[in-house]
Amino acid sequence: MNQNPPTIQPAQPAAPITPQPQSDQSQNQPKKSNKQVWIIVALVGCLPLLAIVGILAAMVITSLGSSRDKAKDAQIKSLVNSTATQTEVYFDTKNTYVGFTIDPQAQNQATTYNSKIIVQGLSDKTYVIYAKLPSTDKLFCADANKRNNEITTILPSKTSCQ
Repeated sequence: MNQNPPTIQPAQPAAPITPQPQSDQSQNQPKKSNKQVWIIVALVGCLPLLAIVGILAAMVITSLGSSRDKAKDAQIKSLVNSTATQTEVYFDTKNTYVGFTIDPQAQNQATTYNSKIIVQGLSDKTYVIYAKLPSTDKLFCADANKRNNEITTILPSKTSCQ
């Protein structure tokens, strides 16, 4: 048998060991690129701006709530005044207020504002029309003496808004 003796390879020089720089990050987390860092800085910088916009939006929304209530009050006042005008037209044709009935559309519209138009005291010479204002505990009243005003009493008299 022909056996070759084992050949010994010369030792190769070992690769130089370079020390790894110590970092605050653990070995498992990849290092963040500059782009990622700038995105994070920009987002953190936007947080105060977003907070200010949120506060301003809240202020606007609360102020709009009172504006809506005032608009509802104005609509109820308009409905009472138009009903009073219709009552006067009825008087011009019939020469009495007795028998006048409120327009159902006006009553339905008042109902959408959580109010109701009341007509009382119909006689040959007087009437009283009133409705509760949605934003307050006051009533808006119109009568045959052409008085249109807000009153605080529970119910006006049958002949006048006073």
